Amino acid sequence: MRVLCQMMTGYPQLAALMGEHPDVVLIEADSEPAVISGLGDCEAFIAFAGRYTRAVAAAVNRAPRLRWLHFVTAGIDPLWDYPPPAHIQVSSGGAVWAASVAEHALALALGLLRLIPQAERDRAACRWGRKTMVAGLDGLRGRRVLIVGFGPIGRALADLLRPFDVTLVAVASRAREQHGVRVVAREQLHDVLPHSEIVFVAMPLTPQTRHLLDAQALALLPAGAALINVARAGLLEEPALLAALREGRCRAALDVFSREPLPADHPLWALPNVILTPHVAGFGDPSLAERVARVCHDNLSDVLAGQAPRDAVAATRLPRSGDD
Repeated sequence: MRVLCQMMTGYPQLAALMGEHPDVVLIEADSEPAVISGLGDCEAFIAFAGRYTRAVAAAVNRAPRLRWLHFVTAGIDPLWDYPPPAHIQVSSGGAVWAASVAEHALALALGLLRLIPQAERDRAACRWGRKTMVAGLDGLRGRRVLIVGFGPIGRALADLLRPFDVTLVAVASRAREQHGVRVVAREQLHDVLPHSEIVFVAMPLTPQTRHLLDAQALALLPAGAALINVARAGLLEEPALLAALREGRCRAALDVFSREPLPADHPLWALPNVILTPHVAGFGDPSLAERVARVCHDNLSDVLAGQAPRDAVAATRLPRSGDD
């Protein structure tokens, strides 16, 4: 089997594991042209969601031998814009990133509450802003927290929040009690937003969740609420978010954006009540590359054995090319 790899991280580690499968040929492709030309004679493609462009998707649809597509990332949202053919199995290694993303989300929340951006502005101006900061400092302990999305990232975040004795509610596709947390259905989002002082966004982006946090939803937040998005920018309606930030109705920490890199003239850069990080929440774990490689290896082993990959995405969750 020929496997094309556009992984961002973990390729050397995956290559080291291939001794178990001497008939597998790994091909590393770092650029879009290399991916497009390489897909023609490959049976498998290990992809990074942020690089799954329209042109790459078109090459996937044309590839005559391709039968397995694996995303190393938590999100598979490009497939909603560029559906794969029905005969291609799809899997995802998203849980690998959960711990790092959750840590980053917590760091962003604490940065907002502890006025770290203000302290940095004071530092740059050589200004001793103690009086102003003391008046505005906020804390996490005992706060009412909402996690929008309760997959691996949401559950990892819930674990990190426990020592802070927060009142925690989560939103997911269906209501349940899970991981010691009350989870309400997505249809109840507007019921819980008015009671949510800190909102973490960790939900997959699908046609059903796009702009889930729109102007109407953001208007329900209590004044001064903190909004942290480590999922996908499309979950928030950007003009509504910008309006809420400009009016001071909320503050935000964002790791994901509608356009990446974020253009230099984007209004988010100039707002004082935001923290911006350049889509890096999943990185920083020293064992990440090894774990990404292991998940790729294990799913590939399943495919080679004629089985469904263990981290297969349910067919009911996937659009397919030719679907209406």
